[in-house]
Amino acid sequence: MSDPETAPAMRVERKAVTALDADVVGSTALGERLDAEEVRLVVGEAIARIVAAVEALGGTVKDLAGDGILALFGAPVAHEDDAERAVRAGLRIADEMAAYGSEVEAGWGVAGFAVRVGVNTGSVVLGPVGGGSRVEYGAVGDTINTVARLQHAAVPGTVLVGEPTYHLVEQLFDWGEPRELDLKGKQDAVVAYQATGVRAVPGRARGVLGVETPFVGRDEQLAVAREAADAVLGGTGGILFITGEAGIGKSRLSGEMRALFEAAESPRGAPLWLEGRCVSYGESLPYWPYRDVLREWLGVSLQEPELRMRVSLRREVERLFGDRVLEVYPYLGAMLGLTLEADAASRMAELSPEAVQYRTFEVVGELITRLADERPVVLAIDDLHWADATSLQLTEQLLGITDTAAVLMVIKHRTEPDHPSWRVKTIAAEQYPHRSRELALAALSGDAHRELLSSLFGAGTVPPHLEQQILDGAEGNPFYLEELVGTLTETGVLVRENGGWRFDHEAEIVIPPTVEKVILARIDRLSDRDRTVLTAASILGRHFGLPLLEGVTGADGSLLESLNALQRVDLIREARRWPEPEYRFKHALIQETAYRTLLAADREELHRKAMRWLEERYSENRDEVLGLLAYHALAGNAEDEAVLYLTRAGDRARLEWALDEAVGHYRALLPLLERRGADQEIALVLLKLAIALHTSLRFAEANETYQRAFQHWRPPEPGVPTATLRMSGSYVPRVFDPRDAGFWPDINLGMQLFDRLVEAWPDRTIVPSLAERWEISDDGLRYVFDLREGLRWSDGEPLTAHDWVFGLRRVLDPERPGISAPIYFVLENGEEYFLGDNDDAEAIGVRALDERTVEFRLVAPAPYFMSVVNRPDSGPLPQHAIERDGDAWSAPERQVVSGPFRQLERSDGRLVLVRNESYSGRHPGNVARVEITRATADEAAAPLERGELDLVRVMYTPRTSDHVRGHDRGEGPLTWIAFLGFRHSDEAVGNRDLRLALAHAIDRSALEPLMPANLEVATGGIVPPALQGHTPDIVLPFDPERARQHLSRAGAPGELTIGAQDVWQPLLDEITRSWREILGVDVTVRPWTAETVDDVAPLGKPLELTKIAVLGWLPGYPDPEYCLRLILHSHAKANEGRYAYPPFDVLIDSARHAETGAKRLELFRQADRLAVTEDAAVIPLVYGRSMAFVRPGVEGWWEFAKSSASFADLEIG
Repeated sequence: MSDPETAPAMRVERKAVTALDADVVGSTALGERLDAEEVRLVVGEAIARIVAAVEALGGTVKDLAGDGILALFGAPVAHEDDAERAVRAGLRIADEMAAYGSEVEAGWGVAGFAVRVGVNTGSVVLGPVGGGSRVEYGAVGDTINTVARLQHAAVPGTVLVGEPTYHLVEQLFDWGEPRELDLKGKQDAVVAYQATGVRAVPGRARGVLGVETPFVGRDEQLAVAREAADAVLGGTGGILFITGEAGIGKSRLSGEMRALFEAAESPRGAPLWLEGRCVSYGESLPYWPYRDVLREWLGVSLQEPELRMRVSLRREVERLFGDRVLEVYPYLGAMLGLTLEADAASRMAELSPEAVQYRTFEVVGELITRLADERPVVLAIDDLHWADATSLQLTEQLLGITDTAAVLMVIKHRTEPDHPSWRVKTIAAEQYPHRSRELALAALSGDAHRELLSSLFGAGTVPPHLEQQILDGAEGNPFYLEELVGTLTETGVLVRENGGWRFDHEAEIVIPPTVEKVILARIDRLSDRDRTVLTAASILGRHFGLPLLEGVTGADGSLLESLNALQRVDLIREARRWPEPEYRFKHALIQETAYRTLLAADREELHRKAMRWLEERYSENRDEVLGLLAYHALAGNAEDEAVLYLTRAGDRARLEWALDEAVGHYRALLPLLERRGADQEIALVLLKLAIALHTSLRFAEANETYQRAFQHWRPPEPGVPTATLRMSGSYVPRVFDPRDAGFWPDINLGMQLFDRLVEAWPDRTIVPSLAERWEISDDGLRYVFDLREGLRWSDGEPLTAHDWVFGLRRVLDPERPGISAPIYFVLENGEEYFLGDNDDAEAIGVRALDERTVEFRLVAPAPYFMSVVNRPDSGPLPQHAIERDGDAWSAPERQVVSGPFRQLERSDGRLVLVRNESYSGRHPGNVARVEITRATADEAAAPLERGELDLVRVMYTPRTSDHVRGHDRGEGPLTWIAFLGFRHSDEAVGNRDLRLALAHAIDRSALEPLMPANLEVATGGIVPPALQGHTPDIVLPFDPERARQHLSRAGAPGELTIGAQDVWQPLLDEITRSWREILGVDVTVRPWTAETVDDVAPLGKPLELTKIAVLGWLPGYPDPEYCLRLILHSHAKANEGRYAYPPFDVLIDSARHAETGAKRLELFRQADRLAVTEDAAVIPLVYGRSMAFVRPGVEGWWEFAKSSASFADLEIG
């Protein structure tokens, strides 16, 4: 190929095309009602829909001008049915704009927003148009002029077709009466016809002109694909896998299927095909193909202005879901990386990342199902073998919608059984055999391959020896054959002559032995400029946008020329032109081969340019593209940036519960840190990686990672303790024995007085403490911890493994158990010993293997177990002191501790801690003394202002959550829940219908104004939003009629009383008012104070006093099991209402023994739905967060559920 700078001008050719001219009408009236920006958005959306309709049928948008477009069917690629395609596109545009016009009228009260469409066929001259630097490939001729006149003559909302087009497609469409038009510039009248619809007759056989490979040899597979499409058109869902090696024809078969599907008629509406593409670098980019799906649904591009994307998304969600928009829109917006409006952002702000992912999965399923309610839908995922782990999980979950909705999933991927993507096909075959089919594409047979070649050039055109060389080189692969053909035409071996092909016998022919060589030979023939563009684009993946490519190559006038040149030689193709140009490599093998041609230094520089462009483009929100930034930084050998972005991407993915992506980022990061010799950073990344693997139930990998981490781990350098921490709260810790600590401040005190095997750091990383290392069995049922050498209690006595055995047996002692004993039912024989079914304490699953080795044996895998061994009641207790002093062992003058602090003095409203002088642990803070006083937040405001306090902690109840004005507050996530609990043994509230009536009669919108800063009205399940396993939006809705129906079935409940701490009185007043007005049920509130609850309710258990009570729950470890099993399982000690429902217990027990993390969470969510939505076992009321006001100069405070910073880690300045 010659250099374009010296090559002849673009060839001018005459060609028959069908032109389509469409123009929006009614925008003038719109401009009188809306401002210019709104008009731009409304009209822009109309144009985007028109463009989408044109491109969906193979047309090319030639011009965009104001309110209209000019499109060509037949240029640059011709099809024999171009006239049919153009008319179909016109009808689709008219239908789309009619629906959109209704939306415009509904939204702004402006009628008459519509479109006029003209279609005409004829000869045009194609070639360069323009001058100077502004030369484009254009079309001129009478056909173009006439179609513009036809469009102007059309009635708004209709398609007017010229006579030449009409004669070509007359039998395919329904028509109005012919019209004779006097058109400007025409001497004679022009006859035109209004197309009114598509006839119910088969379309014409499709054919392809030029050198594009015809579709041959796949009749059987196409028939299967057609059956699948027909089934979904008839309302039956299905799953179709198209598998095979690269280039075998998966996308081509899918393309043929798409054309058939979209051309089909359905009484349920125009068929909708949505396609998402995976990319080769996308394994660490969550939701990549599904972002494509959303953008195709909305008709927007990746570079679309965010405002337009938000407007489009919100409008479409409102259309589909009505007043449920805020249950759907935030999750789709977040998936697209949009900056959400305040009302939408607040919906998700307090959800744990994992809960966001769970709800996102649900929302995507709801969206596809809702679209399928309107019309048949195909959801196609291309190149699944490159999918990210999150998309694979979502794809697995979506398989189930084919059972209930008219959705056909078409999944294309390579035949790679060892790849994680293969699991999707396996699951479909096992769980949905009645829906699933597979088209495994093999190489074309010799006869079909020869037919393919002959159909391109005509029989006898290619000499037999050359024909055999081509067939042997292609080996039955259509793509390989197409590339070989491309080589022959580009080198002049085959030339066009008299409408056919002629073989030039005198040309030298070199047939590369492999397809890679074929592609390389084509790349080598490019000009230097075009090759540079092609290889630069290859670092961006198979699909790339023009703005990013400009950033990589430099935006000069030659870039578009090179892209056009690369399209002409069919190495890349234009994916879309509006609103931002996007391109794709014709095949992944072209992109991969081009990428490999780059020298390492050039490749790295291009990746660095891409990284810098992304940094600048997303300077305000780089979190949106952390995965891409990490990919380009790593590939670009930009080590500092790679370390930064891989760390951030890994941390974000881990906290968002995208654990597979987190694992990938951390594993890519480690070699960089190892080259730097950064031991502590390596250790921390390995510990994060290990906890991600452990939480995923990948215990063998987690164990191996922990062993690597211990080789690098070094404890932090200890600080010099000189400062005093002065803090206050509404509750001063008063329980000094970890066994008896249940209230969070008491547990937190235990963490200061007693070290554990491990400790949690601010990002919830688990690091060594009393243990220097540990091992985990492959099945996750055995943990062995090795203790640090020389551990001693504060009185100088040795601290040994036997102290853990003593402590846990004491917690599980049925005569006087610990308050959180059920947590340790995960240990072998722990529950049996506690219940008295087995009195052999030696059988409990904790054992001292020697003085420095502790072994735990579990009854089921516990992905949260590393958090359990961070609890004070899981740790060692001084057996010698407790046996010597009895209950008095915890008095300040006698208490023996292992942590950084000991008690100095305590009273009802004050507690003083000082450093344990014999402490051997290492903490970086400088706190030597801690003074804790009792005060509400309001009472603490003035001392905090005067600098007399450093930290004010706020608890969860309404009265104590008022802010300290004038100070920034540190808010924790929503980890706490308050709910209405019931005494299920009572005849009245034990009735399910009564509970459902009460739940449906609570107007949660009326509770919103009563919420203080640290509480939010609960709308989800029992598991709070900040925990993995939270299930959003399942609380029973306010429905007075349904409430009355349930009450009618339940009967009159008699007298009802709610027990609650007095701070809940305003909330309960509103709830009981609603019950009285809707149900006619009078409910008495029986209040108590925090100081009197033990007097009025035996053992502090309110449900022994009243039938209904407000109960609170703060997780002791970050896992849904803590909430669901301990609150509601029939065997749980903390199940105060004695709820007992076998289906619920089965779900909980099954979840505890699940083999995968995903299955485990799904079972817990089913249990949550059952308890809250189906059975109303409890009624969630509010979620709460911790809150602290920290004086400037105090560094290091954090809090999550029942875990927080050690006072010894704080730095007081």
